[in-house]
Amino acid sequence: MDQLWPVHVPEKAVREWRSLILYRHKLIDRRTSVRNAIHSILVAQGKAIPGRRSVWSDDAMSQLAELARPLSECTTMQELWRGHLKMELEHLDELCQRIAELDRKLDALGQADARVRRLRTIPGVGPRLSELVVAMIDDPKRFKNARQISAYAGLVPRRYQSGEMDRSGRISKAGCGKLRKLLTEIAWGMLRHNSYGAAVFNRISKGQKTRRKQAAVALGRKVLCWCWAMLRDGTEWHVPTPRPKQPRRAEALAAGG
Repeated sequence: MDQLWPVHVPEKAVREWRSLILYRHKLIDRRTSVRNAIHSILVAQGKAIPGRRSVWSDDAMSQLAELARPLSECTTMQELWRGHLKMELEHLDELCQRIAELDRKLDALGQADARVRRLRTIPGVGPRLSELVVAMIDDPKRFKNARQISAYAGLVPRRYQSGEMDRSGRISKAGCGKLRKLLTEIAWGMLRHNSYGAAVFNRISKGQKTRRKQAAVALGRKVLCWCWAMLRDGTEWHVPTPRPKQPRRAEALAAGG
């Protein structure tokens, strides 16, 4: 009766690829959680290491290893935190090894896929976003226009309609949340690595600090649309050419007579 919309079901190989990619993101979240737990232990003991990225450098990890101690060797109540720290450091080391193993496998799969290599030609777009976009879109021709692919990723505004009220709200957040998060992170990175993306960001934000987050989300949506168009047309990255402005209807009628 043509009353149900067909649902796209990827092949089993694509589904397994998606699962492995998303599993890596779950491990990243677990690693962040463990790092936060280690930071809490150090703060409680007044031994927090200053800095951000340098906290997890090899030198800093060696310092933390000197503070840690097997739980069986913690003879007093005051030393229990050292045993706790030891277990968290072991957990962190195990997670880092698993993530590194996954990175090697995903990098090999990405190098063997021409679509992933094509998306990596965009300045500022790395292997993680490229593989996730390719795996989630699968068949780019199933989307008719940029708005459909944006809605698929939950990057279009919600619509509120009731009676005479018709307004737009925040983005719908439908679809894959990891894809939206990664697109937004890449959008921030493009401020340094992609001059065209930085120009789009500045044009949307209009130099206002209160509009920077909105501009990052909007730029992330544009990055997704660029990726979709490249996959659809089989082309590599080039700076998009601006469309000629269409004359307004009143101006067109005046020009026509």
